[in-house]
Amino acid sequence: MRWQESPHLLRRDRLRHTANRMTWQIVASVGFALMALAGVFAVREHQWLKRADIVEGTVVEMIRKSDSDGSTYAPRVTFTARDGVGHTFTSTMSSSPPSFRINQTVAVAYDASRQGRIVTFGQRFGAWVIVGTIGVAAFLVGIAFYFGKLAVPLIYLKK
Repeated sequence: MRWQESPHLLRRDRLRHTANRMTWQIVASVGFALMALAGVFAVREHQWLKRADIVEGTVVEMIRKSDSDGSTYAPRVTFTARDGVGHTFTSTMSSSPPSFRINQTVAVAYDASRQGRIVTFGQRFGAWVIVGTIGVAAFLVGIAFYFGKLAVPLIYLKK
């Protein structure tokens, strides 16, 4: 028996081949899943915004949030709903440096079942754009490796 035909080496080569084949599939699948997730949540946010009432609000305070990486700032906003009732909320999004300033007027979307949300592209869709972009990149990397695996032997390993 020649060394290339050793059962151990054949099994190892088969496992390596399977792992290499699965890697691009996993990367592409994760990328596709991230794109789908981002798309679903962005559409849900868009649909909610279309149904919500939009009023003006005022940033009354910048709430400091600290952790081991430093500090970020989230705006606390007051607004008056169409029924005349005043509301206050703190945005779930924070940034450093602060994205808003005290006494700044902002558009606020609200409905009867949820508290208000600041209406800016970054506040409403920024996270989903980031997730979707990572998904697109992962998907393209997976597909590139798939086609690269097919192309390299055809281009460079001709006999």
